[in-house]
Amino acid sequence: MKDYIKKYISNIPLWAIVVTALVIRLAFNINVFFDESLAMQSDSGSYLQPAREILGSGGYGSVLRTPGYPLFIALIWLITPGASIAAVIVSQIIIDSMVPLLIVRMKGFWQPEDALNRMGAVLYALNPLAIYYSGKIMSEALFVFWLVLSFYFFKQFLNANKTNRWQAVFGTTLAAILTILTRPVGLWFCLLYFVMMMFIHRNLKLQFSLIITVVILTAMIWSWRNYEKSGIFTLSTMSNYNLFVFGQIAYAVDKNLSQREAQKVFQPALETAAQGTNLSWREIPESGQLGKKLILESFGAAIKTSVIGWIKCAFQPGWGVNQINQMIFSGKYEIEEGGDKTNLSTGSALQFPFFQRLWKLPVLGILLWIYGALYLIFLYKTGIDKFRSIKHMSTRLIFGICILFFIIIAGPLGFSRFRFPAEVILLI
Repeated sequence: MKDYIKKYISNIPLWAIVVTALVIRLAFNINVFFDESLAMQSDSGSYLQPAREILGSGGYGSVLRTPGYPLFIALIWLITPGASIAAVIVSQIIIDSMVPLLIVRMKGFWQPEDALNRMGAVLYALNPLAIYYSGKIMSEALFVFWLVLSFYFFKQFLNANKTNRWQAVFGTTLAAILTILTRPVGLWFCLLYFVMMMFIHRNLKLQFSLIITVVILTAMIWSWRNYEKSGIFTLSTMSNYNLFVFGQIAYAVDKNLSQREAQKVFQPALETAAQGTNLSWREIPESGQLGKKLILESFGAAIKTSVIGWIKCAFQPGWGVNQINQMIFSGKYEIEEGGDKTNLSTGSALQFPFFQRLWKLPVLGILLWIYGALYLIFLYKTGIDKFRSIKHMSTRLIFGICILFFIIIAGPLGFSRFRFPAEVILLI
């Protein structure tokens, strides 16, 4: 990075970065205030229903979703009038706009250069995936916030003196637990990261052991709770469906079928197996077992589709032309899942004809796609600069593994939203 650019970026006030992040997110997601259905995604109902259950009966019956995000929704509804989707979105936008603040406060997390650190905060304020998912009933924004907060406390933990270190350990552990309970993938990431860091900071083995032990105990307690309710020892029964989808994609490629055709082959038997249980066919263990079997039987196709998925996840822009024009601006959201397009919401996006005509212009979607592509290029350029500035090879290795982790878990699906946490790790 050029010296004059570093100087300019270092002089940008932190408040200006935070306010910019807030204004952009509010402006981009303004449609939600006119039509709350525009905040919905295919998974949104599986978060909203447990939230309603928490407020209604005080219980939590879901084994499909961990409780972090539904509890967040329930808390917002508890302190605001009515079960307003818009209130949840505003709350998400506020906490997501605080991430640049945490990034700046973590100066020197991977490397000591202030300009690169502040550049990370600026880039997050302009991050297409962050802007987009802050306005959706999805766990992405909350997950990233807890993940960054755990990194923040972890930085305090490493730099603290003996008197204050245990306070930072408590903050790190609590943030890690909230990360895991928001998205189960956080468990594997936290364990991987803390174990790797323990080998570098061997003088802090006691503190690391405590963090890792509490994280594992939390996962085991929730998994046991799910076992009591469903007979499956798991953080989330969604893992069974994920395995089935991965196997289904490999089978479809191997047999030259569409994903929907492949699903029709196996779904009836899984629906029969789910009868008499309190689970859907997607959640039952047989679904995950079938997925493993299909992956092994079509192993070559599984490898091929996974590699393609990783490339898509790593390099496709966060915004697509069809996604922008159909989902956000025209008021009609269509998602292609398993080869089947499903209409999830209808209604006018904005109540002003001028804006409706403007948003539907194909050129707008193209411009936003170009913005997403340019952002991704600039993001990776900044990541490379940061990688080069890291002095210790072991830290470089951990930096690279942490980023690759979130690319690899995308598997053959290759959705750019899986890359979202990796982008944040590049920026801190």
